[in-house]
Amino acid sequence: MSDLLFFIASDDIEHQEVIDAIAQQLSSAQKPLYLTATSNINQIRKENQSLVNYLFPYTNESADTSRRDKNNINANLFTFSQFETFISTQVHHHEKYLSLADQKHLLAHVIKNNSLLEPALTRSFYELRHELFELYKFLQFYEVLELAPEVLAQIEHNYSPVEVSIFTLYNTYIGVLKKIILGIRSDTLMQQDLSPEILQLLEGIQGSAKSFDTYHNKIKEHIRQTIRAADKIFIDGFLFFNDLQKFVITTAVQERKKVYFIAKFSSTDRVSSFLYQDNYGQLASDLGHELQVLVSVDGEYSSRTALEHSKMKYPELDLRVPKEITEKIRDGSINIYKPLFNRDDELRFIATEISKLAQQKLTEGIETVEKLIKNQVCIVLAVEKEKYEDRLSQIFQEVGVFIKKEQLDLSAMQLSNVVDDSQLPGILFSKMDFLAASIRYTDGTPIAYEDKLILFTQGYTHISIEKKDRPIASYPIGQFVLHLYQIINKGMSVEGFKIILYSNWHYVIKNHRDELAKWDQYISDFKSIQMYLEQKKSLEEWQQEMQRIIALKEEMRGQESLRWHPFHQIKQESLKFLISILDILESMINTINSIEGSVAKHIETLTTKIINVETIIGLGADKWDFEQKIITRLNTAVEDIGNSSLVNIDANVFAENIRAMLTDWENQHDLEIDGLTVHVVNLENMKKYKHTFFCMLEANKYPRRYDYQFPYTKEVLEIIESTQYGISKKPANIHGLEYHLKLEQYLFKNVLEFTTEVLNITYTEKEDKQDIKPSIYLEDICTLFNKDLNDEIMLDHNFTMQISGAFADLAFSPLSITENSFSITELGTFLLCPKLYYQLKHNNQQEGLAYSNRFQLKFYAEAVLYCVLIERFVSYSQISEKIYSVHDDECYQLLGAFASLTGDEVFRYFSFLSEYEKKDILYKVMNKAEGFINYAIAILGKPYFTMKKSSVNGSNNRQYNFKFDNSIVIQDPASTKTRRVLYEKYLDFLTLKTAFKDNFNGRGEQRTNQQMIDELDNSSADTDRVNLAIRLVDNINTYFAWAKSPHRKGEEIAHDIADRINQTDFFQESLKSSKYCTYCVIGDVCKGNYYQTGEEDHGLL
Repeated sequence: MSDLLFFIASDDIEHQEVIDAIAQQLSSAQKPLYLTATSNINQIRKENQSLVNYLFPYTNESADTSRRDKNNINANLFTFSQFETFISTQVHHHEKYLSLADQKHLLAHVIKNNSLLEPALTRSFYELRHELFELYKFLQFYEVLELAPEVLAQIEHNYSPVEVSIFTLYNTYIGVLKKIILGIRSDTLMQQDLSPEILQLLEGIQGSAKSFDTYHNKIKEHIRQTIRAADKIFIDGFLFFNDLQKFVITTAVQERKKVYFIAKFSSTDRVSSFLYQDNYGQLASDLGHELQVLVSVDGEYSSRTALEHSKMKYPELDLRVPKEITEKIRDGSINIYKPLFNRDDELRFIATEISKLAQQKLTEGIETVEKLIKNQVCIVLAVEKEKYEDRLSQIFQEVGVFIKKEQLDLSAMQLSNVVDDSQLPGILFSKMDFLAASIRYTDGTPIAYEDKLILFTQGYTHISIEKKDRPIASYPIGQFVLHLYQIINKGMSVEGFKIILYSNWHYVIKNHRDELAKWDQYISDFKSIQMYLEQKKSLEEWQQEMQRIIALKEEMRGQESLRWHPFHQIKQESLKFLISILDILESMINTINSIEGSVAKHIETLTTKIINVETIIGLGADKWDFEQKIITRLNTAVEDIGNSSLVNIDANVFAENIRAMLTDWENQHDLEIDGLTVHVVNLENMKKYKHTFFCMLEANKYPRRYDYQFPYTKEVLEIIESTQYGISKKPANIHGLEYHLKLEQYLFKNVLEFTTEVLNITYTEKEDKQDIKPSIYLEDICTLFNKDLNDEIMLDHNFTMQISGAFADLAFSPLSITENSFSITELGTFLLCPKLYYQLKHNNQQEGLAYSNRFQLKFYAEAVLYCVLIERFVSYSQISEKIYSVHDDECYQLLGAFASLTGDEVFRYFSFLSEYEKKDILYKVMNKAEGFINYAIAILGKPYFTMKKSSVNGSNNRQYNFKFDNSIVIQDPASTKTRRVLYEKYLDFLTLKTAFKDNFNGRGEQRTNQQMIDELDNSSADTDRVNLAIRLVDNINTYFAWAKSPHRKGEEIAHDIADRINQTDFFQESLKSSKYCTYCVIGDVCKGNYYQTGEEDHGLL
């Protein structure tokens, strides 16, 4: 029986027997050390009343490191990342050492100057130096010395040149480190056999430092001291151990300290059995001890609900499932929703459902709603967490819960008129609630739309995302510093500049904010022009391109064909502001580039000239906003990493290493956020929540992939684990595929178990244009109830929000129009998509519409070139009275000449296109134009022809005026026989990329007009909506061109469509989605799928 290792376990880590056992051991401890795996376990322990007298939590809230140390003098409760912070702080301030950043730089130098490596391997290893350093750091941690020549010979015989080169390079690298450490300890550095370049880097070191060592050796030394000072060690909630955690436990056993493992485990649960056998039990065996079980409590579940039944049974499957069990899948405790169309829809749906939950609690008071959001709801996000956290944060600014701030200073909001804040409700559940409301100024006039936005964004607190464990460098402020240095190393990048804008750097670090604009307000403006900057790397090129855009923007004024060009979206003042930001960056970079010397010198420049934290500290900590708190943490991080032994470093070298320096520091610091936060948790979470939203439960995400990644390839793992090569070490956190799958299954069941009332499961059917299948875990849940995953058990998703709160009785006015004048193309546009028609004809903000992404702009360039080419060619033919013959190529030669000239002019506005893309577009446009002329010749049926613009303006009837548009007359000069051929503009933009072979060849399969209208009304996403609308427009134009009875037929069709337009409530009109939406100019607007309405204007669709 072991007297050192003890096991306390239950399927519920908050079970009273577990708490009692922990309390009993703590009560007899003089100086316990309590380490938790996660921050939520840490929170559970420090809030438990039975433990509060024994546990004193560590806090890293103070930006002042010395004050933080003083505050934590009696701390004994840490997350493991906090414990690393605690230890590393001691090392940073009390030791001399070779930092990780120094070691990485030395490794880079060794790689570049290693004559034993092939040139190709040198280049590859330099690119992978950060990954190689992880392997070498692991070997250093376990004090692996140089491998003997005969060992390298064995590796060379058994493996490829890559593997032997990795370990040969390790020998060289570890040899350099040993010489440096020996030289500094004995003050003989300059006598060591080191290259002149390395000696130059270290030449500033004076005298000896007998305790000088590598950073990790210093960390291990301070951990030993901390363990010696403690009498009991508690290890709570760990599902596996990394090398440093394993070192803590090993050291405790070596020092004869009692270690208590607390785990979520049930002896009757097959899923968690591996946790005892392969993790805790195996570790005890490796340490030569037995694991004594102090407490083991098994869970008690019933089949009262579907959720309870799943907790009890998963993953065991019964051959026969009683009928009363199969029916429980519909009891509402597990809600599996039908797949959503895309990821954005999925996240928006989750936000909407959380908002609906809050609405149900409103009758119990705002405090109850706040409690629900903060303590009873969680979102499970275990894949690409940071990316989707940010998107959720944006969505929660539109949908969720919005609570009026207690102290509103309306005078500081710079509204255009006076508003009485008593009109503003205490709580809202969507941005739409507020924007639709009849709020008035005190003089009785309706409040302006812009003022509504100000009141909403500045007057209400919305749901934010809890981001406790995010590294400092992942916040926008940290990213600003990293991308500033990246400009020095790699030049400008579009994504990097957007992160710089998002950081609001200049605004955050200044006291007088009223005089400054937030940079992130210009992100949408920048997106309008980002394609034009993607291939440009220098700041000077960016400045020149923005000046060129200002000039082109002025040139294109009044050009109808360019009405949807992105340059129209960005104001000239915005362009000038972006140029001013580039000037600020240029000034910062010039300051950085002027520095050459030690890392400490670069750190001093960064903290005093760039971060300039003194400005923020001057405000007082009580006045810091969230961004300013982050920037003080960043300053602390940079100061902490400033301990370096290297000198004579230029800005490029420092820029290469700043990310590595922050990475060494960043993962050791937690940050707590106050406010109306919803918890976004990993699968490892052990805090209980009433309502869990498990999103992205898809086959390619769960179970999460297990990959062998460089440097820990299968071959490298074989070498370091094998006794044959004398290393015999395995990274503690690399478990193998079998353990990984067991752990993933355990963690999925953990989600079931930490949910107490309702588990909501969602997934997406498409991502990156790829079809996605549901996770096997979803199939498993259904199988527990003898069901298949199908529409029978999956729920519909409803995005509809009821108007609530103070606006519950508010009715939306129908969004209808009264119009008596229509062009024929407008009729077709309405049939294609009513939303599109409304945006282009009646939305008073339609001038702001533009194509935005590169995909659309390439297509738009093609469309503009085609339309301008046809218009100019026909105008030339009409003015010069050209007569063309079907027997020669004069018509096509002229068309080609016009295409070349027109292309040069049009492509000036699309300079982001490559030469290949321009040639490809020109080729397609010529084919399209020739096809149009061939079609016109075919319907005329004569050997000679002329072309001109149609002089027929339209047709008036008893109710409507219909205008012919975009049509061209082709005429036989001998007989004056004419035909008017439709020359589509907007609709043709869509057909350019989705053109069908029958477009100019009889228009394909014959359908009646009514059949085509019916098909447009009842279409699926695969319906060829564009081609159907084009045919109808062509038919109507043709009918109106004739003077006989068909004229009446065309008028009847046009009249019916016009009636429908005037009878449509565009607010209620559903989206006519199709595969052509990708090309549509209002595509981005439709993604929101809602109207923003005001009293004076209807806003955006």
